[in-house]
Amino acid sequence: MDFINGMKMKSKKITISGLAGTGKSTVGKLLADKINYSYFSIGDFSREIAKSKGLTINEFQIQCKKDTDLDKSIDKAFLKKCNLSKNSVIDYRLGFHFVKEAINILLTVSDEIAVDRIQNAKRKNESVNAISIQKRNSDMKNRFIKTYNIDFTDENNYHLIINTDNKSPNEVIVLIINKLAIFKE
Repeated sequence: MDFINGMKMKSKKITISGLAGTGKSTVGKLLADKINYSYFSIGDFSREIAKSKGLTINEFQIQCKKDTDLDKSIDKAFLKKCNLSKNSVIDYRLGFHFVKEAINILLTVSDEIAVDRIQNAKRKNESVNAISIQKRNSDMKNRFIKTYNIDFTDENNYHLIINTDNKSPNEVIVLIINKLAIFKE
């Protein structure tokens, strides 16, 4: 078993949280590949469900906001999928709360950089401007507070906080690996 900041780890799970455009997905995928872990993304999972319903991710999030049971069923299904793997990187805003015995990382970013990153991702059917992204982030934060009484932006929920403004995904990964003793074997 490994010890991280006095925390005894039975399984090796890492959750990555943050607002839209922080680099959660990019960093999560690259980190998982670098350390040979499985990768799970609530965003990918939600986009698949939205697509199956003929909705954009923004439309689907509006539906989830109105129907907390839908939100909870998505979280439950996603967690079931995540818990099948012991060594995993999980891109999930609520991971710090739902994924037990994990190292929880929060990525932060300025609004300007977030807009640039999301525009460069060229995702289909997503509104990409500062106002729509701020609204999306605010709606998501408020939705989770309403549904679970959890503020995923509260830095006290995380073991490691990294501002990604002037860092490449690889620089963020190096910071994570260097900071967490779990990777130093």
